[in-house]
Amino acid sequence: MANFALIGGSGLDQLSLLEGKVIEKIDTPYGKEPVEICRGVIDGLNIVFLSRHGTTEKKPPHMINYRANIWALSQFEPKAVIALASVGAVLPEDDIGAIAVPDQIIDYTWGRETSYNTGKEKFINFIDFTFPFDMDLREAIVDASEELDLPIIDGGTYACTQGPRLETAAEVD
Repeated sequence: MANFALIGGSGLDQLSLLEGKVIEKIDTPYGKEPVEICRGVIDGLNIVFLSRHGTTEKKPPHMINYRANIWALSQFEPKAVIALASVGAVLPEDDIGAIAVPDQIIDYTWGRETSYNTGKEKFINFIDFTFPFDMDLREAIVDASEELDLPIIDGGTYACTQGPRLETAAEVD
C-alpha cells in the first residue's frame, strides 16, 4: 500500500529523493506493454512513481496509455494521486516557477480512451466532474507550499491539449 502515487511529466521523469528504489513492471488489461512503476520511500512515506512519458522510450502525449498507467498505480492502493506537469501560464502576474494547484480543467483532447466503461455494462455510470480535483488534497498542497514559502498559485484552470503541441491563442483566451 502506498501513501501517495506521483505521476511525473516531461519535466520530471525520475525522483532522486526516492530511497530504496524498486522498479516493477506491471501488466495491465489495457495494452500489451507493462507499465513501469518505481516505488520507494520519501521522509517515511511509501511512494509509487510513474513517469507519464516513459523512462526509456519517451512517448508523446497522444500515445500514452493513460488507462494502463492509472490501473497500474491503483494496484498499490495509494491514498492520493498527484500528477505533476511542466506547463505555461497565461497571466503575467504569475511568477515563473510558481506551483499552480488548479481547481478546474478543460480537456481539449480527442481520440483517446477516456473511460474504463466499455459499453458492455448493464447501466451507464455518469461521473460527476463538477469539481475534478480533490479539494482536501488541494488545500493540503497549498498549505504545505505556503508553510515552505514556495511560490503558489491557488486555483485556476488546467487546459489539456491533444499534444504534442501547445495551445492556440484562442484556446488560451
